[in-house]
Amino acid sequence: MIYYGANRKIYTMGAMIKSGAEGEIYTVANAPQLCAKVLKDGVEANSRKAKYLTLLKMMRNPPKGSYTNPGHYTPQGGAKKDWIYLTCPVDVLTDAGDNFCGYVMPKVNFSCEINSIIHANRQMQIFGREFCFDERLFCALQMAVAFSSVHTSGYAIGDGNPGNYQWRNDNGSPVLCLIDVDSYHELGTTAVGEVGFPDKAAPEKLSCDKLQGTGIQTSNLASASADNYMLALYIFNILMGQDIAIGVQGITGPDRGIRLVSHGIYPYASNAARQRCKRMEQYGSIKPHDDYWKKYQNIGKEIMDLFDRCFVDGWNQPAQRPSAVQWINAISARRATGDVGAAQTEQKAPTTRNNEKRNICVILVENYATTYRDFNAIVAGIRAVVNTFRRQPSAEAIEIAIISYGNQAETIVPLQSAAKIQNTITIDVHNEVKNYEVGLQKALQLIQNRRKELDREKIDYHKVKVFIVTDGKPIGKPNPDTLRELKAVAEIYPVAIYKNNERVGEGNDMWRIDRWMKELSSDGQYAHIANVADIQKYFEWVSERVAQGKKVPVLR
Repeated sequence: MIYYGANRKIYTMGAMIKSGAEGEIYTVANAPQLCAKVLKDGVEANSRKAKYLTLLKMMRNPPKGSYTNPGHYTPQGGAKKDWIYLTCPVDVLTDAGDNFCGYVMPKVNFSCEINSIIHANRQMQIFGREFCFDERLFCALQMAVAFSSVHTSGYAIGDGNPGNYQWRNDNGSPVLCLIDVDSYHELGTTAVGEVGFPDKAAPEKLSCDKLQGTGIQTSNLASASADNYMLALYIFNILMGQDIAIGVQGITGPDRGIRLVSHGIYPYASNAARQRCKRMEQYGSIKPHDDYWKKYQNIGKEIMDLFDRCFVDGWNQPAQRPSAVQWINAISARRATGDVGAAQTEQKAPTTRNNEKRNICVILVENYATTYRDFNAIVAGIRAVVNTFRRQPSAEAIEIAIISYGNQAETIVPLQSAAKIQNTITIDVHNEVKNYEVGLQKALQLIQNRRKELDREKIDYHKVKVFIVTDGKPIGKPNPDTLRELKAVAEIYPVAIYKNNERVGEGNDMWRIDRWMKELSSDGQYAHIANVADIQKYFEWVSERVAQGKKVPVLR
């Protein structure tokens, strides 16, 4: 396909990169540093015209931070650094008949959307670590800087689609890029053909029965205030590592989920905000659980006040919502306090009490003789595992059991506090054919018995975690009912050990192993250990997650 630029420059389309609702992204064969968005036939004429006019203006007046207009933002006490990028147009595209078809933009290497910044398991996969709170503040600051840059240049973003906020790993640091700028509109103009993401849309952009009689008037004008609502939602997601409705009690029926906030109910509202807002009085039971409230308080009062202004006062009064610049100031001030180094989700457990919430961990070790090159290294790794759990501040509340399985299952370490386990663990290797069923059955019985005991004693516990150390071969599969029952009471994490520093089943058998490991896992993922000596390193990291009752992201 061939298209023409504003001065009849020829652009030859290469391979399609991806396809979206309104257009398709292509490489540009004769300009490798560029890519092109070609609109689909279904885009209406009025919308095409609005896009064309806005793109032309952005070419003449690109926001700071765009590739064609580099901008800098200086954090307090920091050096100048390019933080944000916007893929603004460098040319518009027309066909042979001079009909507007799309635009050309810089080709950028940003590969993960904003959910990779929000959720800890995605952070682990992309950046190799879970972000500390200061890094979350840094990401939120980038969002605010990007929105400020767009607004001060005279445009509204409009579309809250998570895919439009792309990030990359820049030498270990997250860097933001805004894409799909053809959905932008000039501030104050009618947003012709406006596209949006309902879960991030401001109330005035929605039409539903809940908003009747609230004084909220639907609006199709491009506005910074609607963007500011969307910005606040994303900042909350980034700082808390979750959506607003997670960890909230008192939510039932149609109010469940993110739409709760768009209907004017902010679960994390302060007492002061609740007192000045009559509609919040009837929702007094809707509030976060204590542990989520404690995490929220770590954000800082100034930021919490901005959330109140946006979601309580600004719900039906858009002008009350904090601007991007106000978010920049509040986040920068929070970073300057100096107590942001530790991740807010990683507070150490309090001194153990008799009724402290339990973390139960069952380790199943395959003892099949042909499984591993060096079974002694496996045993040494398991001993090291126990030591890492024993060193946790909450070791008394961590309960560990170790089960060896082959043709039969044997309890090597009965379920007990990690602090009480003696470091004299031995596991015999066997030559019998392995049998997952016997190992999982024994683990299931152990877990069910312990749950009953804790329930009788009225002691709370996190969901049990079961680690299965295996070569990954789908030999001796368990009864599907056993696996289903175990998944109902535990999170299963297969740990596939390589043999002779190579993947077991390399080649023709690998697909069978991969499929079986995903089937065995609770969430369809599993860990790969490059060699048996690295099992110690893996469980050193795992032990902290288990100690805090967290899910264990996958390390490959």
